[in-house]
Amino acid sequence: MDPILLVDDSAAVHRLVDPIVARLGRELVHAYDGAEALRLVSTAEFSLVILDLYMPILDGMSFLRMLPGAGSSSQLPVLVISSSGEDEDVRRAFGFGARAFLQKPFSPALLEETLRRILGQERLVSVR
Repeated sequence: MDPILLVDDSAAVHRLVDPIVARLGRELVHAYDGAEALRLVSTAEFSLVILDLYMPILDGMSFLRMLPGAGSSSQLPVLVISSSGEDEDVRRAFGFGARAFLQKPFSPALLEETLRRILGQERLVSVR
């Protein structure tokens, strides 16, 4: 199984997501900005990207816009996690191909359920 890529500039989010992904039997690869994540998706296969919107160097929305040009990753499912619950951010994320959107803070149980659904290819809606 391909690993999951977490793209977030918060070390606390990485610590929260790590055990959840491990429970799913998946490896988690860490990136701390969108530019690093684009480099990773152009050189490796991932089953899913968990993406924050607000990061330094290259933000999540820019990453989403650039993702279709990143090799075989154009069909890569993306779960956006963001402290922003603004309708415009949610619309834009889905417009750029996000599969789901969770507003921070979210419970570990909700994140795990959402990841299970995405990996099972179920279609999700925004959860805020």
